Amino acid sequence: MKKLKSLLFDNLGLKLISLLLACLIWFLVVQTGDPTDTKTYSNIKVTFTNTQLLSEEDKVYEVLDNTDTIRVTIRAPRSVLDRLNESNIVAEADFKKLTDISTVAIECHVNTDDTIYSATPSIEAVQLHVEEKATKYVALSATIVGEVAEGYKFNTVTLDQNLIEITGPKSAVDRVRRATVIVDVSDASTNMTANMEITLLDADGNQLNLSNVQKQTDYVRVSVEILTTKEVTIYVPTSGTPAEGYRYTGEVIIEPATVRVAGSASRIQNYSRISITDPVDLTGATEDVIVNVDIAQYLPTNISLAEDGYDGMVQITLPVQPLEYRSYTFSQSILGFENVPEGMSVTTAGGNFSVLISGLDSDFETFDYNNLTGTIDIGKWMLEEDLTELEEGTYEMPLELHLPEGLGQPEVTKVRVVVVKKESGH
Repeated sequence: MKKLKSLLFDNLGLKLISLLLACLIWFLVVQTGDPTDTKTYSNIKVTFTNTQLLSEEDKVYEVLDNTDTIRVTIRAPRSVLDRLNESNIVAEADFKKLTDISTVAIECHVNTDDTIYSATPSIEAVQLHVEEKATKYVALSATIVGEVAEGYKFNTVTLDQNLIEITGPKSAVDRVRRATVIVDVSDASTNMTANMEITLLDADGNQLNLSNVQKQTDYVRVSVEILTTKEVTIYVPTSGTPAEGYRYTGEVIIEPATVRVAGSASRIQNYSRISITDPVDLTGATEDVIVNVDIAQYLPTNISLAEDGYDGMVQITLPVQPLEYRSYTFSQSILGFENVPEGMSVTTAGGNFSVLISGLDSDFETFDYNNLTGTIDIGKWMLEEDLTELEEGTYEMPLELHLPEGLGQPEVTKVRVVVVKKESGH
């Protein structure tokens, strides 16, 4: 026994030094072959667990300052580090550990069976903004931009819903006042249908990019109707006659003279004029008759006015002018006879006669009285005088001049007509 103790404890210091040297030599050998090193891995996304704990309290969170994306420094043998990549590193934040100052500690580990000495995150905790969750409905409408192709008109836009539900942090949801879809109709010439992205707007109409606000749907079905346009005229009927001594010229002055209307291509193809069904009354007029008419009320179904901002009012002017009276002298040679009774011969008594002719100044401008002819209708005169037979004699009978359109005879002009029996055999 004494011999064994002597063997163990003799030269104890020397033996300890030898042991330490052996360990040092082993460590140096290991380090020389596979030394320990550190390596930092970037863009590691922190995974959240137990987030339902906030949802159960009807709260939502928002990550601040991108603290859910970190760097992780790994300390391990160099051979292990050479085999690792970002997919091996797991960073987690458990919402069970949410603090009163809205932080959650980050814990890191490495998915490997190799030796890992440490995994250290670049920051200790994820910083959150936690607040009450809010839900509300906002109005959804379309915003039209661009101009349709020439000859066409944007008519209507229809959305398959006019409200959208949004959910998120109360402060963010409160910023949203309405939603819209941007519909670009530039150079459009046909109807359009498409799914279009919904944009959230604030009270001033500015676009909001709120990643923490969820929309019920990100897209809405939009239908746009594009109409064909066409220039058409306006038809105006008249009724009544002006006062004695005045005449309607027959001209219709309309301002604007034409209007542009819009409708589907098939509906507008054969539509050429707007017909005003209520006549403009000229009864007793002594001056131009001027009326303002809303032509929109006379448009057929599915046809509308094409010009934006035009109210459909037109001004209609029917010129009424005083008649002029001019006297002309004619010879008997211009006259002819009609419906002369059988067995009778008629001639004029000879000489010239004067006729008063009425018309507008414009009517007289082209009037050539030298080529004028006239007629005495014997049969018509006999009916008016209630005569069944005509005896020989001299009578005053009315003549009717063959006047051009626009001129008239305001007075009855009579000519002396000589009636004799035809001689036997003639």
